[in-house]
Amino acid sequence: EMTSVTGVQTCALPICAAKGFTRVIIEKPFGRDSRSFAELNATTSGIFREDQIFRIDHYLAKENVLNLLVARFANQIYEPLFNRQNVAQVEIIWKENIGTEGRGGYFDEFGIIRDMMQNHLLQVFQWLAMEPPERLDAEHIAKEKSQLLRAVRTLGLGDCFLGQYGAGERMDGNGDMHAEPGYLEDSTVPTGSRCPTFAALALTVENERWRGVPFLMRAGKGLNERLTEVVITFKRRDYNSLLPSEPNQLIFRIQPDEGIFFKCINKRPGWKQTNTAPVQMDMSYDRAFPGSYNAGAYERMILNASVGDQSLFVGSEELVEAWRIFTPLLDEIDARQPQPVCYPFGVRAPDGLAQFARARGIICDEAYEYYYLPKFIRGIPVLVWEGKDTWRADNTKLGSHNGGLCFRKSTDMADKAQEDFLLMYGTTTKGIDVGNGWVRVSYQTPTAPANVFGSLRVDTHLPRSLSGGWRPDKPEAKVVTPK
Repeated sequence: EMTSVTGVQTCALPICAAKGFTRVIIEKPFGRDSRSFAELNATTSGIFREDQIFRIDHYLAKENVLNLLVARFANQIYEPLFNRQNVAQVEIIWKENIGTEGRGGYFDEFGIIRDMMQNHLLQVFQWLAMEPPERLDAEHIAKEKSQLLRAVRTLGLGDCFLGQYGAGERMDGNGDMHAEPGYLEDSTVPTGSRCPTFAALALTVENERWRGVPFLMRAGKGLNERLTEVVITFKRRDYNSLLPSEPNQLIFRIQPDEGIFFKCINKRPGWKQTNTAPVQMDMSYDRAFPGSYNAGAYERMILNASVGDQSLFVGSEELVEAWRIFTPLLDEIDARQPQPVCYPFGVRAPDGLAQFARARGIICDEAYEYYYLPKFIRGIPVLVWEGKDTWRADNTKLGSHNGGLCFRKSTDMADKAQEDFLLMYGTTTKGIDVGNGWVRVSYQTPTAPANVFGSLRVDTHLPRSLSGGWRPDKPEAKVVTPK
């Protein structure tokens, strides 16, 4: 017997069905903090046994979250690398390109941390970072998840970056921009609310596998795209200085365009041994399994509950630890009401995120507002402005970057090839369209600031296309002609 209930009362349901079985499915939120969860848990456990309670977190039934376990434990290459000897940092990212859509009153009661991070993203973290269980059943999975959470340091405001979206713009599927209101302009949101719509949290894990590896969990509404993914960045080695290179990254894309991507460095065809470029090896679900039926998350969860399989559900022990990690932070936010950073609707990340992440040992690529293209290499003009948004690139003057154009994530334009990121001709990346002999930039400043003399500053707050590449906005929309 399966029964749906919206509230729990101590005399509402029999502990056992006359025939078959009794199971109760509980949807999040599982309380607001440790105190309310303890009250809820006391009520439910007073009626049902733990093996009758199925607490749904639908992220555990998403295809590429399930694939985290398969990638780790069905292969030989991944699991030996998932440790502090090899991993430099881990990012767990959730982004939405919509706001509260008139549901601000509901959202304001919870905020982004309670809505997304203490539950959905924490489950992704657990499946990624837990130790291999003895068996893939509910008992042994719950044991390893709880053990991992016990090793996570309790969060406070010093571990947290908060933001709230203001008015801005949103790009539709045709590339057209539309005005979007800010969070406080939603009539259902209380006047002057400081509820965060964006948060970044630095998690510290004190165990043998992960000690010293920073985990950055971030989630936000009103950003430039819809995206959920895990980005694992590996440590550089001394021998990497022999050739121009970037750190390897392994990316688990949860949505959209589910897949696994591995970024590595390859030699570009040509005479020079040092002519390298980043390439991406990828496994796309759509390409690898065309026509396959992809069950909805709730469809899978209800089926598992029907057969009594609790392996994809949340246990009470891990919820005690999850709330132990988050409750002090949430209490501080509720009591002190810190002012969140206001960010325009449609940006890639709020101002200040890069500095917050770097102070905690994390290089957050997406937090950079601008990239810098060199106008000169060794004093020789490389980019010559031809009007509007087009710059001519002299192919013969690109030196060690023959076949492409280098760019930086900082204002230091020293000619060090190993610190460059190469844009190959015929590619579009983060607002920069590179052709054979020209460069088209979607967003640019009239003149470079004094500290970036000799470089062209490019705004990178642009959305990703569904294919995973980058597409510039309409050039005529926001170009400011350089003087």
